[in-house]
Amino acid sequence: MQRRHLFTSIASLSIAPSIPLLTSCRLMKKDIKEFGKTFEYLKDDAARAKETGNAPMVIEGASFGGTQFHGQVWRHLKFVDCDFAGGYQIRLEAMSGVEFRNCHFAGVIEFGVMTDVRFHGCYSQGNSNWGGQRGSRNVVFEKCRFIGSSSDRNRQGAIGTYGDATFLGCVIKWFDISADTGLVARDCDFDGVSYHPENATVLIENCRLRGLFNMVPAGLASLTVRDTVVDHLDFNRAEVKGDILIERVRGESLLARIGGGLRITVRDSQFKSSPQGPSPFKLVSADTLHATIDNIQFLGGGKPVELSFGLVGSKAEGVTPQVNQTFTLRNSHIDHLDATYLRSAHVRFEGNEFGRLELQHSRIGTLELLGNTIVRTVDFTNVEADDAKVQPLGAGQARLEGSNIRLD
Repeated sequence: MQRRHLFTSIASLSIAPSIPLLTSCRLMKKDIKEFGKTFEYLKDDAARAKETGNAPMVIEGASFGGTQFHGQVWRHLKFVDCDFAGGYQIRLEAMSGVEFRNCHFAGVIEFGVMTDVRFHGCYSQGNSNWGGQRGSRNVVFEKCRFIGSSSDRNRQGAIGTYGDATFLGCVIKWFDISADTGLVARDCDFDGVSYHPENATVLIENCRLRGLFNMVPAGLASLTVRDTVVDHLDFNRAEVKGDILIERVRGESLLARIGGGLRITVRDSQFKSSPQGPSPFKLVSADTLHATIDNIQFLGGGKPVELSFGLVGSKAEGVTPQVNQTFTLRNSHIDHLDATYLRSAHVRFEGNEFGRLELQHSRIGTLELLGNTIVRTVDFTNVEADDAKVQPLGAGQARLEGSNIRLD
């Protein structure tokens, strides 16, 4: 999987715009080298452990602007109103039981393997890159602000860990977030954010995803998005080992032609695209076993909504599809539905409102089309079904060329 690195080569970053932000602050704060024994303990964690038993220590109003910390382990520390800046001057082995409150970060900073670390009210800007290495866990960012300087992804920074990370009430704009094994985002405001995990359990709850929330590519153990407003959520080409749940979501578009997603549920949501915008919704998977779409309003501005599972024919190019076991669509409004090239054991569409319904080239065990309102046409061209229960349709409403479906 191609993805950006949290810690980028210093030569590739223009970190100068970020570092001067802290220069005026450092004039009012002491350099960490002036903190006497505290500084010695930060440089020599073994001596601190021997002399104090790693008793909790508070560092307030310090500037970490040029002193090197390489290979240390920081434990049981609380940093308050401190500034961290530079390019790889801080490259720790690990930290645990550490809290940062109202601290500023700029440049490239490696905190090593982070365990039980919390950032509260912290700030970063520009294209800074900082966070934790693989194995990091229980890392929490709460009420932090990370504001980039450019919508160009090549000029953006990254924050998070190669383990798991939790973001609570944060504002993040024009940054990559990193949380390779697990992400919880709750009550956050994201704008133009990218996220490319390797194998993450992801929960996005009560957030605002403004602009494009870019998850191309992504490796996901599971994905849950609920009670969230999205502009454009894109996880095309994601590989999803487990389930996908999308509920009580409002937005413009969601695009996902994925691998996996064993059980997909989308319910109680609304997607509305402008005539100039992308399709409001695309959810296509060759190996989803169970898909349920319930009580969704898809308003496409003339563009089709695409829902296909199992897949045969041209939609199956480059994949080895499984037979979808169930595809249920109910109580939804869709102006134009493209459900072509299905390969499913059981398809049931019930109680929906369709403008136009396309099922061409599908292979279905049992097809049930019951109690729907269909304004224009239903296209069954080249559809083969072992058993079909199709509601009464108007004269000329159904296209049946090459299909074995027979209407009463």
